[in-house]
Amino acid sequence: MRWIQAIVLGCALALSACGGGGRSAPAPQGFTAVAGDGEVVLDWTSEPGLEYWILFAPGSAVDDQSWARTAGGNAVVKVQPPYTLGGLVNGVQYAFAVNARQDGGPGGPSTPSVALTPRPAGAQWSALPSVGSARLLAASFGLVSSTTGSRLLVGGEDGVLRSSADGSTWVEIQASRSAIRALTLAYGKVLIAGDQGVIAHSTDLGSFTAVSTGVSTALRALATGGGRTLAVGDAGVILSTTDGLSWSRVDSGTPLDLHGLVYSPAGYWVVVGANGLVLRSADGTAWTRVDTAAAQSWQAVTVMAVTETVDAASTLRYRLIAVGPQGQLGTSTDGQSWQLTQIEGAPTLHRVVASAGRVVAVGAEGRAFFSPNGLNWEAAQTPQGADLWALTRFGNSWRAFGDQGRQLVSR
Repeated sequence: MRWIQAIVLGCALALSACGGGGRSAPAPQGFTAVAGDGEVVLDWTSEPGLEYWILFAPGSAVDDQSWARTAGGNAVVKVQPPYTLGGLVNGVQYAFAVNARQDGGPGGPSTPSVALTPRPAGAQWSALPSVGSARLLAASFGLVSSTTGSRLLVGGEDGVLRSSADGSTWVEIQASRSAIRALTLAYGKVLIAGDQGVIAHSTDLGSFTAVSTGVSTALRALATGGGRTLAVGDAGVILSTTDGLSWSRVDSGTPLDLHGLVYSPAGYWVVVGANGLVLRSADGTAWTRVDTAAAQSWQAVTVMAVTETVDAASTLRYRLIAVGPQGQLGTSTDGQSWQLTQIEGAPTLHRVVASAGRVVAVGAEGRAFFSPNGLNWEAAQTPQGADLWALTRFGNSWRAFGDQGRQLVSR
């Protein structure tokens, strides 16, 4: 993606008038704009030797004469199509146009403007090329190191692990012979966890080093917070580390399988699992079982920041959101008192993630659901098919992965 290279304000009018031997050019042809999450993708027909300016401003219309005089008007200079313009505010209407010039001449007439309103991703999904053929069970995106850069990572059955810098080209990595069920980035390392108690780490994605965990059951989730990283899995296993290298067993107080965990910025951990199990801990070491009265097993849990306003006073809270079979939904603001409802029409949901002011859940039949607050949910438009098991935020989009290497995107 190309991002904003330069923002030109009032002085740009004077600069655009300076011919310098160049000349203006006709308005570009084939101009289109597609709204995304905090961004738009702009495209037009490029001609050799021409320099293009994108003109935009809040409102319903903009052109080569009005953009600099409009409050909030900006220009992005010397760009080529297609161009992704980011840094926009969701819910605000913007107008976009493009003009052209040659050899530093004055800008010519602009294209007819197009007005769009960026909106949060998660409502509409489309299929991307499959990432291999194995079932993909875990996904994560983040900075691996200053030299390697940021990577989108997916892992799954048979120890398959793939990495992508741009979300399009994938590199296969040999990381484990056992299924990878969880991925995270912590302590300057990529951490993986999965079947047979496997945990391994890498600082460069070139090679992974396995660590001794002392357990042989499947590990299903990883999360970092409160100065430590935890891994949870079958038979009540909880493992803890403060460096990603040395892991110790923590007594969970239960033999039930553990499926998901999250650290709330409010200062506590929550683990969810079989038979409606919820565990809570202030330090990741001592755990207390919480009665939620849930009839079925929880599959995953996440946390999102919500602002509650009462009598003009705003309070920031953190809402836990857990999902399970047949759209089973649990929410809590303290990890102790839970409200149980159901996402209408939802199948079994395997993963739930909150990011950028939206929470998204994916699961069986390739179905996806989204919510602005974890309480009110809508069904997303998805190309239904193979089950989805993994979900992550990638830049200004969502990526979901599942059976047969299936990959969906929502921008």
